[in-house]
Amino acid sequence: MIDLLAFMTIILWPVIPLFWIPLHLFTGFFRNLGKFTYLMPLITWLPLAFLLYQNRNILLQYKVELPLTVNIAGAVLLLIGTLIHLWTAKLLGIWGLIGLPQVYTRTEGRLVSGGAFSVVRHPTYLAHTMMFAGIFMITGVITIGVITVIDLVVVLLLIIPIEEKELTDRFGEGYRLYISRVPAIRPSFSQLFGSGLIVPGTIEIFALDHTTHLPELLEDLQRETHEKMENPQMLTGRVEGRLLQMLVRISGAKRVVEIGTFTGFSALMMADGLPDDGELITCEISPEFAEFAQRYFDRSRHMDKLRLRIGPAINALRGMPNRSADFVFIDADKTSYINYYEEGMRILKSGGLMTVDNVLWSGRVLNPRDEDSRAIAEFDRMVMEDTRAEKVMLTVRDGLYLIRKKEQADA
Repeated sequence: MIDLLAFMTIILWPVIPLFWIPLHLFTGFFRNLGKFTYLMPLITWLPLAFLLYQNRNILLQYKVELPLTVNIAGAVLLLIGTLIHLWTAKLLGIWGLIGLPQVYTRTEGRLVSGGAFSVVRHPTYLAHTMMFAGIFMITGVITIGVITVIDLVVVLLLIIPIEEKELTDRFGEGYRLYISRVPAIRPSFSQLFGSGLIVPGTIEIFALDHTTHLPELLEDLQRETHEKMENPQMLTGRVEGRLLQMLVRISGAKRVVEIGTFTGFSALMMADGLPDDGELITCEISPEFAEFAQRYFDRSRHMDKLRLRIGPAINALRGMPNRSADFVFIDADKTSYINYYEEGMRILKSGGLMTVDNVLWSGRVLNPRDEDSRAIAEFDRMVMEDTRAEKVMLTVRDGLYLIRKKEQADA
């Protein structure tokens, strides 16, 4: 019975790489074949299966004796891997599991981010690895151990990178957000139980899917930021960006001041909410970020509204007249938030709006232990006690403080 389990694993394993690797490397060709694609693994696998059967004694000959505790642990691992596989199949449906969206153009598929997919991005491959490892621990057959290692290497170095590119091309920002929240193949249960997140990732993706899409320029900016920047999570993102744009538009702001440009996404979003004679001044201390942002500013139809100032933002703010801005957005170094806020209130007109990003700091404001967390917690307390302002804290992204300067604040 043990040898039968081992041999069935050896003979069936090649079906996976023989199907998935050609399918993802030559997707266009197999799209033309449509459902006939599923004949391909049979044609390529049958001769190999016959060869493996002919050499079954050699393949099963070399074994290691493993303790009973290891055998039991292997059985548990095999059971868990099987359950994950069944869970994945239920979430994807049979057509999604066997890759129909890749080969049949009328079934484009959808981004599944709940259930097993909230723990790991590729639960099917995790399940394979667990099942192969479990069978090796049960049987001790060296060939199974080798298959386990080869399968994991092929998945990590070839299959997952190809699939990630396909999924990013298909789902865009939604998949990039998903990548930032969920690991590829090492399980993380923070999403499943909601710990460490302001809003569960599945809800964030749902909100993203129900928010107006971005123009091509901003899609390009997002893509290049993720490809070239070390900390792409600093990008404001579509949901918060559209919120900022809407706030600027409905408030009737004509002059916006932004503290912290990064790659220019939020500046471009807010500029779109300004009237034709509006102006947006954005401050960035990093020449690298500023150069990146300026390239996209120059490509934008709003380029005449945008003014990029390179250097310490506090210096730029101190050079601005009192009550000269209608809208202020702060998203820069956290230890300087209080200074930025005070200068922002000074330059803000009565009735003007201020928005401040990252005010929940991934929940660390509840128990601040590092310098940035303590700075954010102190800033939040200070704003709450400021009688010059009306305020509401939103659980958008990493927390967004929406602040309105009262009319009598300048009296």
